[in-house]
Amino acid sequence: MYLLNGTDVYMDIVGVLVLLFVGIFSWKCYKIDRKEKNKKYFYLALAFWVLAVGFLFKILTNFTIYYTTLKTQQVGMMMVTYTFVNESNVLFTIGMLVYRILTLLGLYFLYSLYYPIKDKATIFLNVFFIVVAGYFLRSAFHIFHLTTFLFFLFITYYYYKNYCKTKDCLGKYLFVSFTVLTLSQLILMLYELHPLFYTLGEVVQLIGYLGLAVTFFMVRGYGKKTIKN
Repeated sequence: MYLLNGTDVYMDIVGVLVLLFVGIFSWKCYKIDRKEKNKKYFYLALAFWVLAVGFLFKILTNFTIYYTTLKTQQVGMMMVTYTFVNESNVLFTIGMLVYRILTLLGLYFLYSLYYPIKDKATIFLNVFFIVVAGYFLRSAFHIFHLTTFLFFLFITYYYYKNYCKTKDCLGKYLFVSFTVLTLSQLILMLYELHPLFYTLGEVVQLIGYLGLAVTFFMVRGYGKKTIKN
């Protein structure tokens, strides 16, 4: 189906590790001070962990279940029984469905940090519509990536505005990392035009997540340096 011949599995594994690391880092920040104003780190950790689990289900789609069935057929005066080896797509179907729902939910949680909605009923309805959309988008590859592109676009715009205010080095790296992730979704959206776009999109997405990992390593290093001083 894809041009990466299994290499995308390793890229997704790197993505899972990065997302888990960012989630753990955010959770540790939340545990330091659990005041209301610090709750953003809790939701940041939740968002990245949901995205990480989504990637795990995407990795699951690369595996196939095989099962055997017996078939009996009459040949002349004899009854012949033979075994068929069948291939099941259940892992691909379930994995892709859960991956897309969790990805949309994770990005929605991340988006909500920067564009908060305080009404609980509205939040519930948004989550409900995202789950429904994830279910119906399981066979609409380009629409799914258009949706993730829009999520990343608004998140990137937030980081752009933040960087314009602070001119902070770490803010710039966050802005660049999310810009690359946004670009990756735009490229993946073009997969139906040519399979090469899937390969390119996966590579660009990996670069974006690696950039995110480097940024949070820098944040952790900066925090330790501040404590020492």
